[in-house]
Amino acid sequence: IRKLFRDAAIVDHQVYDAQFGWVEWLQFPSLQASDCYIAVTRKIQERFRKSFGLGDKAQFIPHPINADRIRSNLPTYDRNDCLQKFGLSSELFTVSFVGRMVDQKRPWLFLDLAEHAKRDGLPIQFVMVGQGELAAEMADRIAADALDNVVRLQNVSPLEELYFVTDLLVITSAYEGLPLAMLEAMSAGVPVVSTDAGDINDVLTTYFGRRAEPVDVEFEEFYKRFCEAIDDIEQLRVQAHAKAGEILEFYSGENIAAKYKEVFEIARTPYATLRGY
Repeated sequence: IRKLFRDAAIVDHQVYDAQFGWVEWLQFPSLQASDCYIAVTRKIQERFRKSFGLGDKAQFIPHPINADRIRSNLPTYDRNDCLQKFGLSSELFTVSFVGRMVDQKRPWLFLDLAEHAKRDGLPIQFVMVGQGELAAEMADRIAADALDNVVRLQNVSPLEELYFVTDLLVITSAYEGLPLAMLEAMSAGVPVVSTDAGDINDVLTTYFGRRAEPVDVEFEEFYKRFCEAIDDIEQLRVQAHAKAGEILEFYSGENIAAKYKEVFEIARTPYATLRGY
């Protein structure tokens, strides 16, 4: 590729996991000849630098959220209207799960939380949003275990309408990059309880000072942390709302686009005299 584009800058943007996939091919010298490598998570950037010696050629640029849409929509919502639309009660805490119904996301753990919360008589309604190969299995379990504290939604668009009435977002993934559902929820002032997949722990500690739980955490420990978050929900809401604007700004399309522009300018500078641009 370097020979083919010998007088043009090459920016490599093909790695979305720090351990598996395209990153495994970067051991070959021919794939280390690009001028810049985009890392969508800090862990990928660290892998680029430690395993392949890419140094400053490895630049961290996360995926953006639609900040303009979120800013525009949130002030237009009415809490009671949103609760009614989704069939939710104003008397209960609302805990949401947003993600594909696949093994990676481990949606059954969310239903485990709902089952334990029902057993313990906690005043919580659980909202499960998403589609995928495990959707029918999750629906069957909700029915079989009589989880009447779970509201199942196939799709919600825009998601901030649900986040407007969500008290806590739960992420149970085995692996991730940096889920946009989490960033959008946080930008709407929603606190998060999550497993430590991808860059989630880095984001939660940066903005909330709260750590994510290990991916292999025992369920009872995860449930304990979940209950602690519910007990502290008022404080967490205040903290989340205080950080929402900062998150909207950092992950906005405008800010991410500026980061790409800067990288492209740096990458193409050595070739300017060769091609005259």
